[in-house]
Order: sequence, then C-alpha cells, then structure tokens
Amino acid sequence: MPFPRRHFLATLLAVPAWAAKPHAEIALAGGKIYPSPTLPSILDAVVILREGRIAAVGPLSKIRIPTKALVVDCRGAVVVAGFTNCFADPATPAAFEAQTTRWGFTSVFAMGLESDPAPWLRRIETGEVAGPWIRRATTYSATKTPEAVPADALWIPNPHELDTETLRAAAAEAHRQRKTVLAHPITPESLADCLQAGIDVLVHPPDAAPALLRKIIDRRVAVIPSPAAGWNQLRPFSTAGGQILFSTTGRDPAAQYQAFAEAGLSTTQILAALTANPAARFGDKLHGQLAPGFLADVNVLSADPAADARNFAAVRLSLRQGRVLHKSG
Repeated sequence: MPFPRRHFLATLLAVPAWAAKPHAEIALAGGKIYPSPTLPSILDAVVILREGRIAAVGPLSKIRIPTKALVVDCRGAVVVAGFTNCFADPATPAAFEAQTTRWGFTSVFAMGLESDPAPWLRRIETGEVAGPWIRRATTYSATKTPEAVPADALWIPNPHELDTETLRAAAAEAHRQRKTVLAHPITPESLADCLQAGIDVLVHPPDAAPALLRKIIDRRVAVIPSPAAGWNQLRPFSTAGGQILFSTTGRDPAAQYQAFAEAGLSTTQILAALTANPAARFGDKLHGQLAPGFLADVNVLSADPAADARNFAAVRLSLRQGRVLHKSG
C-alpha cells in the first residue's frame, strides 16, 4: 500500500529532538514489525502512534495511515518495542546517556537512586530534557526499611554480608510494599541464601550447581547476566525456561547480543530479555510490546536482528512516548 514519502528523520533535522509533547500522530510505515516476543513478525507493516500511545499495529494493507500523520519511512528497517536496561548506574549524565538512549533503552532501573537524585536526573524524570523512564531501586540499609525511600525496588548489593534471617526480613518487608528485590550474590552460598530469602532478581550471579540452578528456575527467579563476564549457565538456564533480563554498563551492547545468540538464545528470546520480560517481572502493563493502548516507546532498527543479533544495537530511531530520544542518519 502506498504511503506519503516524507522521511521522518530528515524532517526532524529541522526541529529539536526532544519536544515538549509528542507529535499528534506518527506512522512508522513499511518496515518489518516484531509486535512482541510471542507473536509472529509482520512484514510491510505500520505502527500508528497517537498522542504518546500506540493506536494501531498491523499490515499496511489493513491499516489506513491518518492523513495528517508524520510518516516515518521504515522500509528496510525493523520496528520493536523500546528496550529496558535493568541495571543502570546514574553516575554522570554522559555515562547514563551511554547506558540508555544511544542504544534504544527507553526505560531503566537505576540502582542506588535515593529520594533526592541529582538535578540532571530530576530534569529527565520530569520530562524537561530527553531521557528514559527511570525506575528507582534504593540500596538496602540496616538503618532504614524499604518503605522509607520512594522506590520501585530494593537493591541488595552485598547479600553475603547479611545473615539469612536479615536477608529474609528485608525481602519480606519489600514484598509487603509491593517492591521487587534485586541482589548480587558473589558465591554459591550467598546465591543459595538469596533463594531462601525470596529474592526476585539475581544480578550478575556466579555459576551454580545443577540442583541450585534448578531452584532458580523452579522459583521463577529472574537473572541479569553480567555485561562483562556473561554467565556460563545462560544456555541451560534459558533452555529450561528461565527468565533473563538485560543490562549494559555503557559500552556498545552488540557483543552482549552476540553472546546471547551464541549461548543459544533465539531472536525472540533476546527481544523478550529487552522488553516483555522486564515488563512482566516489574509489573509494568504499559511497556514491553507493540500493541494498542501501550505507551509509544518504540525503536526503529536499521537491520533485522534475525539476521544478526548484533543488529539489536543498530538503533536508527528511539522514541519515548512518541518523543525522539535518539536518531542517527
């Protein structure tokens, strides 16, 4: 089906990348779309964005592009939901940008972000400047309870320094407050303690004996593999149906995507680690897939990850709620 040949990226060269509000209607047209990790891809498709939400998704032959829509020519490109970086370190503006928008991360979990973040982070949170959705994970302290700091999660960086009962009590209080608990075990023993305590997400865990690995899967505990060292048990964990979440520390994540593929993860499994899995794990009902009603957090990739997993890093355009976070030529 023909569509107007205005090119969105060329149009944007004349306007600020981050607008006060999204364009009324945007059509991402002509590309291949992955609506979600569990649905088949759609060729020659279109995603209609309206007032910061996804309004329609489907084949161009079945969906009419609104007359006044700003059209993104996506022929030869791939459209996917915005990614989530599940372990970001908001140390400096430059480092934070390198971990987020450059690579299509429209949402992040910021570790150790307390109630009074730096002014530049507050400007991102309020939408004054470009940046991803920020979800906070406050660091555990024996002198404060999880409810003492407004956050979406509790972060326990050194569980091996806590006895099992203290660890269990911290997790139980966080769960009472409906907060996810993340921990970083560095030994098999602290990993076992984390499982007994009810930790929800293991961050950069060590290798585990087969019986312990089975417990991680059976208890539906998610794993964030280390961006640098990876995880030797990624293949058996993913094969057995374990939930994997993605994180990057600021370097080009293409090598991580390739490592995931070499460990046996399919294109849709890697996409799930970037999108649907974080949404499911953190109870987010507005992100994680391209579907009507979801927020218009969308990435346009210049090449198909099905051909090469490293193409997940080939982000040509990234939108947060219909507003431009990142664009490349």
